[in-house]
Amino acid sequence: MNLKKIQSLIIMFLVSFTLVVCGNDSLTSAPVATDYSKSEYWLSLPAAADKEVDVFYLYPTAWHKVDANEPNICEIDNPSMLIGAKAAFARQATAFKTVGNIYAPYYRQADAAYCLSLPLTEQDKMIGGIPTLDAVAAFDYYIKHYSKGRPFILAGHSQGSNVLIYLLSEYMKENPQVYDRMIAAYVIGYSVTEDYLAKNSHLKFAEGPDDTGVIISYNTEAPTVVGNNPVVLPGALVINPITWSREETLAMTSEGLGSFLPDPVTRAFSRVPQYADARINKTKGVLICSTADEDALYKLSGAFGRGIYHSFDYPFYYFNIRENAANRVDSFLNKQQVSYLIDSTVFTTLQKTVLPDSIPSDAAKLLPYEISKYKENGYGTWTYGPGLDPIKRLDLMPAAYTNTSATNTANLLRFFNIWGQASQLHKKKIKGVYLKITK
Repeated sequence: MNLKKIQSLIIMFLVSFTLVVCGNDSLTSAPVATDYSKSEYWLSLPAAADKEVDVFYLYPTAWHKVDANEPNICEIDNPSMLIGAKAAFARQATAFKTVGNIYAPYYRQADAAYCLSLPLTEQDKMIGGIPTLDAVAAFDYYIKHYSKGRPFILAGHSQGSNVLIYLLSEYMKENPQVYDRMIAAYVIGYSVTEDYLAKNSHLKFAEGPDDTGVIISYNTEAPTVVGNNPVVLPGALVINPITWSREETLAMTSEGLGSFLPDPVTRAFSRVPQYADARINKTKGVLICSTADEDALYKLSGAFGRGIYHSFDYPFYYFNIRENAANRVDSFLNKQQVSYLIDSTVFTTLQKTVLPDSIPSDAAKLLPYEISKYKENGYGTWTYGPGLDPIKRLDLMPAAYTNTSATNTANLLRFFNIWGQASQLHKKKIKGVYLKITK
């Protein structure tokens, strides 16, 4: 082999090695969240926040791979996702438009068919990766730049709800002051399980129509289905979106406020009165609707098995969701309307505490009765107050107790205990408190 051939092989090897190393770096480097300071990455960004509360909405899976060679996570500007996200917003998020200012980010999504084909632990890794990274970044940006301290509702569906599962368990745990402002989380179209709540004790599931700070979830099916519903997990919790009860009692269509359904031909959505009933099946962990036209709906949306009404979780109960959101908002705001005597801006110890001034190191030692010298020696201003009349507190004693056997009560009253005052002086770090107790 001549020298030129050897040099060529060395160059080819070095180029190949460089490409491999660069490729590995790109694959293993940590993903970067989308920059939500840019308005183009928001599906809905209100020009004026004219309502008292906000809604933060995450749309369901809005795209799918058309080529097996495509990445399993789409880009933030994927044209198919942008179109699908707008369509989902129109049939779901608009249920909240009379209730709050709706903020909805675009976020990079996983291909649902691929993701759902994985074992559950791998699904969690995928959804808990880039989709959650984007959604949490968007929510954090909303909190810091748009919310202005307003209470908010979280709302999602399908993959959007799956992502909310992570936002609730992680972000809300790390930011309890933000969680305190959450009116409710509509985590619809994905399972919230007993095991999930057991692992996240700061969260709670809704029990009625107007409790706040709670999670609302259900997955809708026909009485019988074909195939497996991939978004229903063991131990899934359900609330009835007509009665807002956890019981298995049937809610008739007459109790509903109407659905928001597509025309079979034009696919345009409009109000359809008294269409869907609702009954919880606790064993299956699903919401059963027995009045829907199963054949027609399967033709409109057959992504899942026949009888799985995943695409209609919101449309079936659209107007009940709207009324319930307004109800929970009223309940939340009424709880906040407390009259404070000191200041309209109220802080808890999470924000600030009251501390005594530091005492000079050369401060003189004082006796408890030398109150006139407290201020000049850096101990603050103190004065003598009036004495307190004795009070009999028999309510603190057991029910059968009587004070007929008590003796020497006069001596007890003469016992002069200045422990309360001494404890206050201790907080001020007074040096040398001398007590003399007499009968």
